[in-house]
Amino acid sequence: MSALDLSQLALEPEIFANNMAIPYLIAILEDYFRSTFVALLAYSPRKQQVFKRARLSAEQLEAVSEGRMTIEAAVAQGFSLQRVSIAGRHFAELDPKIDLGGELRRPFRRRRVSIYDAMEQLVELRHRIVHRAEQVHSLTNEALGDMVLLAEACLERAYRHITDCYGWDAYDHHAFGITRGL
Repeated sequence: MSALDLSQLALEPEIFANNMAIPYLIAILEDYFRSTFVALLAYSPRKQQVFKRARLSAEQLEAVSEGRMTIEAAVAQGFSLQRVSIAGRHFAELDPKIDLGGELRRPFRRRRVSIYDAMEQLVELRHRIVHRAEQVHSLTNEALGDMVLLAEACLERAYRHITDCYGWDAYDHHAFGITRGL
């Protein structure tokens, strides 16, 4: 297709909105992993080896110097944490007990695709939407709802795994009435 075909751009509002939600869903996952990484890095005995890999910009160094950003946050900004595969490697560098990949590969509700593989596919979908301007015409409300459920399960499993690794009491979402499929 050499010329822009405007008929290809026509989408139902539901499908268009659902496609636009995917980058935000990935941003939620990335923000959780980054915030958690920063918190763990602050108290990690392996902090020095993580710092050695850091490449900070002049702006980041200035923000740290002026107290507008912690050194841990500046370092974490330089690490890609969108993909669970890459995030898992960064967390394992902080503490070898943290195996996000192994935790997310465990079966989930008798599905053939693990949470790990589903999240990797979701990032690929996000890249197609953002970087190639592709639109997925099959992204119905039901399909998006399933992706949100998988993202919630990913966050819940990651959270529980990390709290278990450190022997911390996990927050009980059921105590506050949050029971949606987790």
